[in-house]
Amino acid sequence: MARTSAKPTPAPGAPKGRGRPPLAHADGQGDGRRTLQFSGQLRSEQLRDHLLRLMRKMQTGEKLPSERRIAKDTGLSLLTVNKVLANLAAMGLVERRLGAGTYIRPPKPAGGAEQLAASGKRMRVLRFVVREVGSILEGRADHYLGRLFRGVCEAAREDGLEVLPTPYSLDPEGLELLPADAFEQPSVEGLIFAECNVPDYRPLWKFLAEGRRVVGMDFSAPEQGLSSVMFDNIAGMRGVTEHCLRLGHRRLCFLGSGRYAGQPKEERMAGFRQAIQEAGLAPSAGTLLLAEPAEMQERVKAMFRLHPAERPTVFIGFADFYLVWMFKAAREAGLVLPRDASMTGFGGGWRQESLLPPLDTMLFDEVEMGRSAYRLLQSGAKGVVKRAPGRLEVNGSVVAPPA
Repeated sequence: MARTSAKPTPAPGAPKGRGRPPLAHADGQGDGRRTLQFSGQLRSEQLRDHLLRLMRKMQTGEKLPSERRIAKDTGLSLLTVNKVLANLAAMGLVERRLGAGTYIRPPKPAGGAEQLAASGKRMRVLRFVVREVGSILEGRADHYLGRLFRGVCEAAREDGLEVLPTPYSLDPEGLELLPADAFEQPSVEGLIFAECNVPDYRPLWKFLAEGRRVVGMDFSAPEQGLSSVMFDNIAGMRGVTEHCLRLGHRRLCFLGSGRYAGQPKEERMAGFRQAIQEAGLAPSAGTLLLAEPAEMQERVKAMFRLHPAERPTVFIGFADFYLVWMFKAAREAGLVLPRDASMTGFGGGWRQESLLPPLDTMLFDEVEMGRSAYRLLQSGAKGVVKRAPGRLEVNGSVVAPPA
């Protein structure tokens, strides 16, 4: 159950807000300097989360560790560290001073509120709340959030509304939540949010109880009156799995996050299981491998060390980028793809286009999904869930299993 206040009643089965996986904390040194201590290789989003927690313990104007220090202590590349700090700057949380470093900025209202308050004219505004604001501000059309944002903007601007990309807030436990002041400015007419990974839904329930216009993307709670636009996760993953079954695969492996990944993860696993059941196969025909990147690569490598008659013949990613670790593991094991092992993804994107062979994958029209979310918001409908159909793109990454 989601964590909620007394009213309204939380949606049955709503994902429970939960904290981040434990990361090493920053220790104060005798000279007052803070250093970052990590163990293991971290993803950029984990670094972002750690820095956000560290920043809550620091004062406005205080300097963060240098990029080189962060890179050395985490094992991440300077490019990755630079990108994380750039995203924090785009969110207005830090100031990057050329040649001087990165400094904590004073807390701001939800994105864009200060510009609205300072403007001398009435603006009609729609907020688009998302965890990876940097991908939108950088104009990355190859990122699915960028495509959703583009669709929302195209539809909103036809009606004379400006769209403000706005980051999620963090509560004291590190849970992501909609900004409490999202509707503080009277110019804000509505809010569209893309499902985050570790949510605290209490502000959402509050906005709905107040009659605010809110639409979710890839998160549904019709019992609460929330209208949503969803990827058709169950049917889409069932279609991907059936594609593999038609080519003769009978040992399939689903690759997904070991952490909470919202409703999409649960629905895609359900579609995977349904296809296997409907094919008349035992549940053991479908293996679920749920892990974080470093662990996943090692576990896939362990599968590749099994006898060919025992290991999975096809790997299906929760999203396309989960196949990256399969590629690395296969290369280290001396396997040839897709001859020795097939793979297919879900959702498309730049990784799908950059892998060789290109992935078979389930594609969606995210721009139209964004437009649909805006139309749903403007309709004022409550508790409506629209599911966007997928289209299977076949590129040759799934072939008949080895004899």
